[in-house]
Amino acid sequence: MARKGHYTLKFADGRQESLALSGKALNRGADGAIYRSPDGHYALKYYHEPGKDPERQHKVWQMILHPPEDTQANHFAWPCALLFNPRGVFVGFAMPLLDIASYASLDMALSARGRKIESLPQSSAWRLQVAINLCKRVAELHEKGHCIIDLKPANLLVHRRSGDVAVVDCDGFAVQGNDEYFPAHQFTMGFIAPEAFSSRQSPQVLRQPQDQFALAVILFKLLNNGLHPYQGVPTRRREIPTDNQNRIGGSFYPYGIQAHADIKPSPWSVHQDFPAIVRQTFDHSFTTRQRPSAREWVGLLEQAAQRLKQCSQIPEHGYWGKQCPHCARADTRVKVNKPKPTQRPRPPLPQGQAVAARDK
Repeated sequence: MARKGHYTLKFADGRQESLALSGKALNRGADGAIYRSPDGHYALKYYHEPGKDPERQHKVWQMILHPPEDTQANHFAWPCALLFNPRGVFVGFAMPLLDIASYASLDMALSARGRKIESLPQSSAWRLQVAINLCKRVAELHEKGHCIIDLKPANLLVHRRSGDVAVVDCDGFAVQGNDEYFPAHQFTMGFIAPEAFSSRQSPQVLRQPQDQFALAVILFKLLNNGLHPYQGVPTRRREIPTDNQNRIGGSFYPYGIQAHADIKPSPWSVHQDFPAIVRQTFDHSFTTRQRPSAREWVGLLEQAAQRLKQCSQIPEHGYWGKQCPHCARADTRVKVNKPKPTQRPRPPLPQGQAVAARDK
């Protein structure tokens, strides 16, 4: 659907800017459609039902007044102006226009197959830099009192070359305004902290601890070939849940320094190669409520990046231990190949065909 007409942008400094909106939407979602401003400076989010939530305009305005420190670096699709239609009615907001072609969904960076599809670097060092950049984005939001709550790879974009991270769908975040807090209402299974899930509470009541848990899940997946930290192999001592969120609720974390009695790590995991401090920090994130902040993760992963070694056989591989676990993992894959099919005896031919076969 094309939008046409004269609209007005209202900025935090009192400045107003008129624009003539025309053209089709760049993208459409459940909540609204995204348009390009005529000058190409902004992306404009036009809500499908602007008046559905009476608090929406006030919340977006508080976001404009309290942005993260580096919104000019296009690290956040953060509102920078309110958008009003020709009748002066609030209908959406303006935000920085990202060069979407230069980015891919973080989901696609988690696995070798996804990276190949999106032509992303395969190197371990690149993924480690992505992890560091993600922690920086979350830290910048937390330092302003905001929370993402629905923190997941689908809400994150990664630059195809630099590994820089951009955060999108920001108007759904939990926002700290001047004197009030605007909660978030969206969340995704597989990323909900156990204390919220087990007590049947909304994750938004946890605020930053919910983000800290979800951040650790994404970091683990980035560093461990896309494996979810609660994805493992049951030992069959007793029945355990088959989905990751119920495993989170039941504390079935198989990658701890101390082995879990009921579930063991995936054979494709490289977690044992992680530096000891990284493994300890993941243990704190998944088995206690004393989770590290996003800023603490930045310092820890930057130190790990300095000690990352390059594989002599495959330069894209990086490792910390005595030998490359990625090469060892490839060897393991060869060893567990399916056995060659056994040759079955051919069934006897019907009598007429058997005679014809002998006569040939």
